[in-house]
Amino acid sequence: IRVQQSFVSEAVLPGRAFVNNLHLSLDTLDASKVKVSIKAKLNLGVRVQLKSSDASIGPDDNVLATFYGGALDEPRTAYAQSSVAFQVKNPSFMDEFKLELPLALEPGTHLLFTVFHVNVKLPKKKKNAPPVEEIVGYAVLPLTTAAIYDCPLNIVLAPKASSASDVLGTDLSAPGVACARDAVYHKAGSSALVIGDGLYGLPLVYDLAPGYLTADLSDAAADKGQPMLALRTTLASTVLVQDPALHEFTHVYHTSFDSEPVMKAAVIGL
Repeated sequence: IRVQQSFVSEAVLPGRAFVNNLHLSLDTLDASKVKVSIKAKLNLGVRVQLKSSDASIGPDDNVLATFYGGALDEPRTAYAQSSVAFQVKNPSFMDEFKLELPLALEPGTHLLFTVFHVNVKLPKKKKNAPPVEEIVGYAVLPLTTAAIYDCPLNIVLAPKASSASDVLGTDLSAPGVACARDAVYHKAGSSALVIGDGLYGLPLVYDLAPGYLTADLSDAAADKGQPMLALRTTLASTVLVQDPALHEFTHVYHTSFDSEPVMKAAVIGL
């Protein structure tokens, strides 16, 4: 993966090649207040998938195979998976993933995170034995600002330099920390704008239902819907933009190029 593109790049240079990647860095999972029926001490991991829609909840429904695979994997895989933390309820992760985004983001494009427990001690008798892997909960991150605006879940956004403690729990008083719904750019009728880079805090829910991006999942949320999974996102793209003014200009350019007043207003907006 590093041969194709470095994970860290601070230089601002003109795009000389096609790039449309999103980098994910898992930070911290706080499962101390998750209620599960699992009797053993939790061995937690996180699996992430890119889905084009929330219309159905099957494990393979609407999944886009766009994650860059490892040395022994296919070039693109349908999911990426973290390491598993042994008997730790609030593990810190060092996992980084890279995926190629679609050229055009649909309103329902999102990341689905599945938090799971791995049973490492299984009884010798297979009858009534627990499965090797058990689901603990789910978290979602819409990839467009409009979808975050419409999502009732308590998603928290902070600058990338912030610490996980700034976005997890109930104390959101750190500088720059805000409810993502209030912080993102939203304009009715505009085309989809990809979310900005930052540190996101996502709540966990025990169950999903079709339409979960806009459904009221408060009854299924762990710890009253407080953020429990922290991760960082970084966009590296010569296709998608995160600046609202530039986004509006490109949208107008492709839809209203022949309208001088509209184009003039878009240029002034830059």
